[in-house]
Amino acid sequence: MTVLQSPKSKSAPRAAAHHPRAIPRIVKWAALLVALIAYIGSPLMLDDARLGVLSLCAVYAIASIGLTLLTGKTGQVTMAMPFFMGVGAYGAAYFGAQLGLPFGAYTLLALAIGAGLGALTGFLSIRLGGDELAITTLGILMVGQYVFNEWKTVTGGESGISLRSASIALGPVDFAALGDFTRSQSMFWLTWGILAVAAYLAGSIVVFRPGRAMQAIHDSERSAEAVGVNVRSYKIQVSALAGGLGALAGVLYAVLQQFVSPTAFGISTSILLFAMIVIGGMGRVSGAILGAVVVWSAQQLIAQESQGPVLSLFLKTTESGPGLMTVGAFNILAYGLMIVLLLMYAPKGLVSLWDFGVATWRRRAG
Repeated sequence: MTVLQSPKSKSAPRAAAHHPRAIPRIVKWAALLVALIAYIGSPLMLDDARLGVLSLCAVYAIASIGLTLLTGKTGQVTMAMPFFMGVGAYGAAYFGAQLGLPFGAYTLLALAIGAGLGALTGFLSIRLGGDELAITTLGILMVGQYVFNEWKTVTGGESGISLRSASIALGPVDFAALGDFTRSQSMFWLTWGILAVAAYLAGSIVVFRPGRAMQAIHDSERSAEAVGVNVRSYKIQVSALAGGLGALAGVLYAVLQQFVSPTAFGISTSILLFAMIVIGGMGRVSGAILGAVVVWSAQQLIAQESQGPVLSLFLKTTESGPGLMTVGAFNILAYGLMIVLLLMYAPKGLVSLWDFGVATWRRRAG
């Protein structure tokens, strides 16, 4: 896509001289160093329960990145992301636990199947859009639920299926028995390492030409076509990429939980993923990660504190127990209110607070 540039005027150098300074490179390297220390050190400082929560945050962050690329950047609303997660999870169960393939092999197979199914749904987005596309992908999610419940030889049906026999070794490194470390510590390194790679690749796509094309399609498909963007091809490619990321998240979910059932990939998961990208920051890869950490961690904190002196006053521990609402209903209410407040006061999500801080720093530095 050709970008027209105006001729440079003689005053351009003078204007550039007064432009606020960018963040020094040393600050970026310092942030990267802090992230690396947190990645290595967190399993050594946190207990297994907290590591399990953070590992699931990484899993949902990968799925949220796929949804961000498809919905936040390209503007294709989809409810089918849990379906792709289910495809990846049951692919891991079948190829990994039943057929005994190694971790790398069954992960690639599940990812390929998810990407292929994602490309097929991408053909729908060529003719459909808006509410029609959302309803159609909701139908895909319902069909997926039927398949997961009825294809018992592969999925185990409503009873679910175990993955305890599935290998999670990458070459000589076995994350099920990584030296003297616990399984939770090993899975933290695995899930967050894969998330880092997925985030880097997705961020690279967003920054360069494909990202500009996706944004053009999001803003106006006709305008995108007018400047030479192949809208049909990009829609299919982004749908395939989102499907592959969803399947990858499903594989990690399956090996992390060591058990898969259809209830994990229903409409509630779709709503949860949308809450993550809206709360974190729509259209931002960093926002997808931040939203996943905030929303999932908050849910688990509420569930753990439901017996506490405050929440126990109005939360039910069972469906028929005393109290105003169940823990699940309270979770939905909590992040629903969070979405409303953010849309009122920070429409670009929590990641916009970082942008505000950087802009303030630049003004003061300038």
